[in-house]
Amino acid sequence: MNSSANKYLLFGVASPYVFEVIESAKRAHIEIVGFIHNRPDIEVPEGLSPVFNLEQLDSFNRGIPVIIPLITPGYRKKVETQVYELGFKTCGNLIDPTAIMATSSHWQEGFQVNAGVVIGANCTFGRQVQVNRSTSIGHDVTTGDFVSFGPASVICGTCEIGTGTFIGAGAVVLPEVTIGKNCVIGAGSVVTADVSDYTLVVGNPAKVVKTKIKGYNNISV
Repeated sequence: MNSSANKYLLFGVASPYVFEVIESAKRAHIEIVGFIHNRPDIEVPEGLSPVFNLEQLDSFNRGIPVIIPLITPGYRKKVETQVYELGFKTCGNLIDPTAIMATSSHWQEGFQVNAGVVIGANCTFGRQVQVNRSTSIGHDVTTGDFVSFGPASVICGTCEIGTGTFIGAGAVVLPEVTIGKNCVIGAGSVVTADVSDYTLVVGNPAKVVKTKIKGYNNISV
């Protein structure tokens, strides 16, 4: 391990979700050495320290891994671009030690896994995927980049989730379903059939509410 392996910066800290990330870091014995606030138009949540704005970054070691504690896929994409433009070398992975992770599953950088998550065998996750607390992901699931799984969502085996898709809290995706890129699955929905790109589905069984939705890096959700 390099000298910065147990030290992270949190970049983009306007969302209260930052405190969930802090809790996972504490359980994983990872030191948060700074909170980078990149939105002067939004107040920083109380209780974060030390907080730095973008004009104060010159002294930072650009080799320290960065975590982006934002739920919305489009905002994570926007901030990741900013992170690399500012010269930081890598986005780190943060896996809560309470999570159960199959040793045969693989992920790219920026992977965030909250408390109580279970991930099955032979899964493959893209860049900057975020798995919120108590989510269950079955075997042989694949995702694109910047996917967000809401709390207590259940993804059954052999599903495919496209880039930038947001799975709402408590949603269930049945086996062998393909969800396209930039989709939104409403909270509590049960997805029984494939979902096309840029589609919002809601309900049990999930039905199409809107197509050609704005989202991902045009932001929304």
